[in-house]
Amino acid sequence: MTDTLDLIVIGAGMAGISAAKKCARAGWSVAIVDELPYGGTCALRGVIQKRCCALAQRPSKRRG
Repeated sequence: MTDTLDLIVIGAGMAGISAAKKCARAGWSVAIVDELPYGGTCALRGVIQKRCCALAQRPSKRRG
């Protein structure tokens, strides 16, 4: 590992991971810092689960 970094990403959510990947592909030295697992709040505890629950509660559109 190098002594210096080109980019430190705070937060391993979708935006942070995307930024880190793009910069790493460009040859930058990158580190990601987060206290929680990769994925961020939306993927692990937030929006995605709420959307799934909301969609599951909708009545189906049956014709007949």
